[in-house]
Amino acid sequence: MVRSCVRAALMVEGGVDPGWELPRDADPSDFVAAVRRHRVTETIVDNLGGGLDLPDEVAEILIQGRRSNAVKVMLLVRELGKALDLLRERGVPILVFKGAALAVATTGDFTARGPGDLDLWVAPDCLARAHAALSSGGWLPVSGYPSDSETWAWRHLMATSYEMPMVSPSADLDLHWRIHPSASLSPDFKEAWARGRSVQIDGIDVPTLSDADAFRHSCVHAAHDECRWLRSIVDIHRLAGLPEVREECFPRLSGVEREALEVVRTTIGLPQNVDRLISQRPRRSVGRVLRRAQLAQESPVPLPGEDPPGSQLISAFRCYGRGASSPRDRLHIAYGLALPAAGVGRVRCRSAITGIPFAVALRARYVVSRLRSAQRSSRRQ
Repeated sequence: MVRSCVRAALMVEGGVDPGWELPRDADPSDFVAAVRRHRVTETIVDNLGGGLDLPDEVAEILIQGRRSNAVKVMLLVRELGKALDLLRERGVPILVFKGAALAVATTGDFTARGPGDLDLWVAPDCLARAHAALSSGGWLPVSGYPSDSETWAWRHLMATSYEMPMVSPSADLDLHWRIHPSASLSPDFKEAWARGRSVQIDGIDVPTLSDADAFRHSCVHAAHDECRWLRSIVDIHRLAGLPEVREECFPRLSGVEREALEVVRTTIGLPQNVDRLISQRPRRSVGRVLRRAQLAQESPVPLPGEDPPGSQLISAFRCYGRGASSPRDRLHIAYGLALPAAGVGRVRCRSAITGIPFAVALRARYVVSRLRSAQRSSRRQ
């Protein structure tokens, strides 16, 4: 139901009257909950009317949610400005992606994707400087992550992960030195910087990805999440309609990009001009990907600790490694999942000889505690 509503909203956005109404037998509270879960409040509210109609009480709830989300985005943008000032003072080149920057690139309205984290990308050799700059402004790494760039734990983080979550009282921030767990799927920062552009967000000059790089990243990001969130699918739909994407990406679509476009086509539809272009190409068999996406979109999101021990590891390896083109990538991903960087912050050793055994011991202690917790839960049931 939410998928068909989003499809209708995007048709309105494209100038087509879909003649869509919420079915009479639909539960309004379930519909609103699904809209919020899939983070598409803005997509629907911004296209109400013009052939997309909802009952007054449902529309009013979503409109109020849209206003509340817009205030949150404005606060995030204020924090983004502070982060950019801190990094520029240290001479750190930066690219902002997703969030308000992507909203401006695809709709012209920086509030059109709703709130989320701030995602900042720096070159790997600038990570320590960027970390120090943000720390001076009140952002601190999430508990468990290393903070000393001279330790083995920091080198392990750099080799096996791609982002460091940082928190402040005002906004969460993900500091990236790659934009995907797999190095083969993450473009070189300097090349992306040269291709990038700036957008104006509430008076702030924000450097961001080119439209083509944003499309490629959005496809990989959606695959990483098994196309679980309709907002990510909407991003790909909008980006696919941009001239730069059609000219630069469509002649050489990767397997992940083809799969993402097929999920978009099946889920919410593609822009008409794009659909004609893609339909002329042989379709890759993506039945399994489509089934997985539909299941992920419809399944409840598990709460932390609800999943069986080991299931997160298997799922994460499958998602993180999707599209990885080299054995080295897969090895680094497996190593990072077996010994997560989020759990090595307590390891202050300078060398791998002493750091790895300490980290393995901490990981073993965590795994044992999870197994014991699972056993206690099964006994209570």
